[in-house]
Amino acid sequence: MQIDFQPPHHWQELNEKAASSLGLDTVGGAIKLIAGLTAALNEITLGLVRQFPHKRKVYFFKDLDPALEGPAATLSREGCQMHALDPKLLDDPVALSAEINSDGLMVLCSEDDPMLGRLYNLTHLEAIIETKKIFLLRVSHAHHRFLALPKTFSRHVLRIHSLGTRLAVILHSSRMRWPIQFAESVALPIEALKEVEKLKKQELVNPSAIQAFEAQHPGQSLPVFTPETLRMPDRAVIYWPDMDGWAVVSMLAKRLNITLPPPGENTPFETTSLNRWRGVRTMDWLKPHGFTDEMIRGTVMIDHRQLDQNLVGHLEAIRQEILKLQNG
Repeated sequence: MQIDFQPPHHWQELNEKAASSLGLDTVGGAIKLIAGLTAALNEITLGLVRQFPHKRKVYFFKDLDPALEGPAATLSREGCQMHALDPKLLDDPVALSAEINSDGLMVLCSEDDPMLGRLYNLTHLEAIIETKKIFLLRVSHAHHRFLALPKTFSRHVLRIHSLGTRLAVILHSSRMRWPIQFAESVALPIEALKEVEKLKKQELVNPSAIQAFEAQHPGQSLPVFTPETLRMPDRAVIYWPDMDGWAVVSMLAKRLNITLPPPGENTPFETTSLNRWRGVRTMDWLKPHGFTDEMIRGTVMIDHRQLDQNLVGHLEAIRQEILKLQNG
């Protein structure tokens, strides 16, 4: 029989177990487990708005990360004054400080993008936040997996870490409180605590191997990033101006006898091609970052664990096969 009831104390006990497991409770930190990144953003943004009803000014970085657009729209409907910031300000502390006022409530920002592994420097932003005493909600899609857990917790910085499509966590100071909106009543994955415990171990990669792979122009591809770009060291990112990335990825998976998961799940190969993701404007958020329609169609991301010389040969063969099909 179905029992459709959640014990009211269960969620808090789970948070306490997670904090203890990660050692956060010994350094002034705390953690909240939430059913996914979008839910975590809504939980904390709406909680802060209702905790500080006299502060209605919210800042977010426009076109930085599609994950920020939904909460920004929700807060606007709540009556907040939304101020869109240019992502270029992250590298200009003087101009950035001039844009953010002390009477604001919070700033929404991401430290990495959800597809390509590009990183954003939040050093200047964090310094400004501490000076002006407003909240910073910093989203990490995957960057946190390569970093040690924080050892200090500012009351004004809340870290939102995605652990997949169905689980996210909010790391914050144990002194920080806000009214919980719905997290207590939403069921979490059964293995939630085990997933959280993985944060204790940093993933190891070889950035030089990724750059070396991209520099070979496998299959006559082009690298998306320059060597100076700040990025995560876990994926190669290449593109073909004359081929569809979904054709490349599907053929590559078939050659390697790999079953690709649905879009949005963890995968060894992915593409920005709309033949994979559907929709007319699904990837338009990449255009402010310099992506053309050809790049969106032809970009492929490859997990660093798949990189070897055999892969180069596969991509060369796949290119010839696709060109043959295209040319009849």
